[in-house]
Amino acid sequence: MGTAAPTTPRTTIVPARVFSKLPTFSLSAKMKHAIKAALSLTLVYLIAFSQGWSNAMTAATTIIFIAVTDSLGDSLLKGMLRIIGTVTGAVLGMMLIALFPQERVFYLAAVSIVVTVMLYLARACRGDMTMFLLGAITLMTMFKNGAVDTVFLYGVNKTLMTVFGITVYTLVGVFLWPVSLRDTSRGQAAALTGVLHEIFQARHRPGREQQEKQEEMFTRMRQLKSSVANIGSSLASGLSRRQWQSVVSDFERVAEALVLGGVFADAGLSTALAGVVRNYPELIEGITSLFAAVDKGWHGQARLAIPPEFSPLWDMEALASHPPLEAASLTSAAGRLADLHGALRRLAVKLNALNSPAPTRFMDEKKMKVPRFLWLDVEDIKGSAVTFLIFWSATLLWITTNPPAGFFIVAMATGLSVITTFSPVKPLAMIAVYSISFLFSIMAYILILPHLATGWQLALFLFSYAFIGFYFIKAELAALFLIGIVLLNISNQMFYAFDGFLLMLLFFYTFLFLLLIFYYLPFSTKPEHLFLILEKRFFTLCRFLLAGNTKKIQGRATLVDNIMAGYAKMHLRNTVEKMRFWSGQIDGRFFRDFPGEKAARFGKDCQALAHLLLIQSREERRFRDNPLIKAHIEQLQPVVGPLLHRNPGQKVADKENLGRRKERIMAMIEQELQRFFSGRAADSHDRETVLSFYEYLSLQKSILAALIALYDRLSTLNLDVLTETRF
Repeated sequence: MGTAAPTTPRTTIVPARVFSKLPTFSLSAKMKHAIKAALSLTLVYLIAFSQGWSNAMTAATTIIFIAVTDSLGDSLLKGMLRIIGTVTGAVLGMMLIALFPQERVFYLAAVSIVVTVMLYLARACRGDMTMFLLGAITLMTMFKNGAVDTVFLYGVNKTLMTVFGITVYTLVGVFLWPVSLRDTSRGQAAALTGVLHEIFQARHRPGREQQEKQEEMFTRMRQLKSSVANIGSSLASGLSRRQWQSVVSDFERVAEALVLGGVFADAGLSTALAGVVRNYPELIEGITSLFAAVDKGWHGQARLAIPPEFSPLWDMEALASHPPLEAASLTSAAGRLADLHGALRRLAVKLNALNSPAPTRFMDEKKMKVPRFLWLDVEDIKGSAVTFLIFWSATLLWITTNPPAGFFIVAMATGLSVITTFSPVKPLAMIAVYSISFLFSIMAYILILPHLATGWQLALFLFSYAFIGFYFIKAELAALFLIGIVLLNISNQMFYAFDGFLLMLLFFYTFLFLLLIFYYLPFSTKPEHLFLILEKRFFTLCRFLLAGNTKKIQGRATLVDNIMAGYAKMHLRNTVEKMRFWSGQIDGRFFRDFPGEKAARFGKDCQALAHLLLIQSREERRFRDNPLIKAHIEQLQPVVGPLLHRNPGQKVADKENLGRRKERIMAMIEQELQRFFSGRAADSHDRETVLSFYEYLSLQKSILAALIALYDRLSTLNLDVLTETRF
């Protein structure tokens, strides 16, 4: 009998190898946010129904407002602030009802003022605005269509359900895919360091080759600021908000030194600098090593070597041998490189504190304070005026027609005005999205809801509806689509009445048409109109800041000059950002003679000029004590003053003429400066005074060059086209 040949065992496939072959799968941030928001909305309905609570719609509406206005991350602190805003609004609403129980006119007048102020704070807030928005809406919902009976219990129930919605949304955001903004900020800081290092390494290349890197630098800087603005104040790990703001300030100094220090010139600048600064090679070597150290620090290296502070060793005789403007450029470049070294050194010190096991403390953290509000912005004030008008228009509509949902139409129209006033969100688009939601709601009301028999079926329906709104609809318009859930009026005991459903539809169309009317009246929100207004305001603010800085150095600034210069300093950068935003919103189909590319470059030129003027304002105290600068301004003002401090509000033809005369202007300044120095002994002033004067000259030269470039750019833009109608 033969033996059977041994069979070769079959190789079993290891599951780990199979899964290792599959592509990695991860959810996007947008999908995670949609899942969390939809889950929160579903939970408030299920929990409310299981406990027999009424007004689940209030909690759902609260989640909708929060989710569409804020998706930067959630924390217990933000949830507490939203609850505080809600309770504050409820308390104010109950107090006003108690003060004016029978006087409706006085009550409505008081509510209109308080709500306008709260929504102005929402507009002016640079962080999470939902605290003020929820407070204002809660205050208005305390008014039970003028009824007095059980109004207190009604208000308490509304407040509790609003707080319930905030709590559920906060807890879901904290425990399901929590967003750690602090970790994000650290990664963004590391990426920004890499970009800055690349710019420094390519410092001898032509300036045009650096534009892309500079744009990337500014983009990453804005992202870092945005994430830092939303960091909580806890020191549980990493840095506090104030410490991060200190880090951001050092990054701004690094970027400023790279852009404004003249390090993008050709290699001849390094040769000239080596001739006037004896320890120039040590400076470049120190900056290079600090860049490498800071980059390692963001990636977790425990201890960085901190070099001593750098002080340039000047050869004053060699510096005096150069023409004044050239000497000013060399002095400014060396000074900016020294500032770059100092900013990188401070970053290294802070990274050592961050990476060490000891508590993180910065010596200068108390000096850093970024304002949370931008006060007296013109668009915010106009928007608040529009909100006031919308409140009273909706109130008169409620009084005269008594529409369905009663006074709630006033609350919705007034609250949503924050989204539509001076915003790219157009009421027509909102009406279109709401109409789509209307169709979804009708189909759900007729075909789906009557067939739901169990809780999990209702949960699946609510989650699907909410997920579609949060994921597929733009955040600014998602609220109108998701309002369709509110229209369904889902409750534990459903009563299907199609006529009531249509009345609710009419109610929402009513306040949307109110928003449509006040989108154009009394202030136009067309992008082309806003761009023209902001362009004029930019030059006005430049003039205020330029004149204020000059008068402060001369010691002749009045109280009005200080106020106007302070206002310009506060709003100049924000004005440029809004101008760049609205220039991108101009419809090229109607204004083909206004190219968007040139408008974008014009915005960049405005940003450069604003940055230079803000630097001059920051250095004003140091320049004020310099006798050479004072003498320069006072004695040469008739010739140099109109050129260096030229009024930006001039005609385009003059601007074109100024651009063509650039070389002659520079030669004239050089000649006047030679005459200015010839009348003074070289040893009559100390070295620091002369160096500070050179730095001032370099800054004025940069301002003049930026102003000429801006004028040249403006002359190529046909702004008159934007004054024409679209038809």
